[in-house]
Amino acid sequence: MAWIGVGRVPRRRCATALGVAVVLVFAVPASAAGGWRVEPGPVNSAHLYAVSCVSVTVCAAVGGVGNYTYAESRSSSKWSVAPSSGPAGSELDGVSCVAGDWCQAVGHTSSIGALLTEHWDGHTWSQVASPEPSYSYLSGVSCTSRAWCVAVGNRARSDQVGTVVERWYGTKWSTVSSPNRGTNDSYLWGVSCVSPSWCAAVGQSFNAGVGGRTLVELWNGKAWRIVPSPSLPNELNSLSGVDCVSSTWCIAVGHTENGRLIERWDGHTWTIVDQASANQQNDDLRGIACTSRTACTAVGSIAESWNGHAWSTVAFPDGAYSVSCPTATVCKAVGGSTRIYTKN
Repeated sequence: MAWIGVGRVPRRRCATALGVAVVLVFAVPASAAGGWRVEPGPVNSAHLYAVSCVSVTVCAAVGGVGNYTYAESRSSSKWSVAPSSGPAGSELDGVSCVAGDWCQAVGHTSSIGALLTEHWDGHTWSQVASPEPSYSYLSGVSCTSRAWCVAVGNRARSDQVGTVVERWYGTKWSTVSSPNRGTNDSYLWGVSCVSPSWCAAVGQSFNAGVGGRTLVELWNGKAWRIVPSPSLPNELNSLSGVDCVSSTWCIAVGHTENGRLIERWDGHTWTIVDQASANQQNDDLRGIACTSRTACTAVGSIAESWNGHAWSTVAFPDGAYSVSCPTATVCKAVGGSTRIYTKN
């Protein structure tokens, strides 16, 4: 995984134009963790980039170690290394579980420039055959059942970076057509599905001299379409994660050059509901988990909570990429190392 700036900012989560980069510094001591603590687990040189929990005691986390994929599973109160099977030069960047014995994880294989999909059966991760458009990778996945998942990512073409969407039908992955914003480079970082007939995917688009804009695409069961989403003018805007509790209520998180960005979908329109103030320019959000319209947790360089009325900022012991909340009061987050954080 390549980094830009200072701290843990994955390049693929923040495409830059005109040499602009978002700089984050994580310097919050564990003693100021705002209710978050580190869970006991394996300690090694691996990196975890995504987590998914089906209950308070059953979770899966994925990432990479050295030149290979890496995964951990949680059963009862213990995290342990879960065997994974990715080829050399690969890592896993997204995971979605519907049961303790069924998860899908997605990522990429840099050695051949192809996307990567793996399946968890409760004991072992195994590679699953998937379409192989060249110079592609997947960064997010959302499953509503064992028979339905959607994964999103990007593909580098000769003249443009474009979106990639893959769909799981219960037996195999297949490529689904997805739009790009004109001739702009278009990226999808995260996706959330509430049913096979409704999903939301988020990311960014930009071209040189124009700057970055948020990008949101919706699935209606038949096709993907781009819908309007707000961006701050004259800034690099990006949405990294999204979670939907219904087709009429979603939260998406990301950042601008000035810090964090939070947007909400009401079934008709996306609106900005929170953004960084002048003294919060290092704030960044990458992952979001909502259990209802009144309970959401977002993580990045900080952690934010939504209670149905307002967002509140909570210090975080380190940067995080992904969060999963099996209940309104219990959440797990991963942040690049093998540290797994919990809040309860």
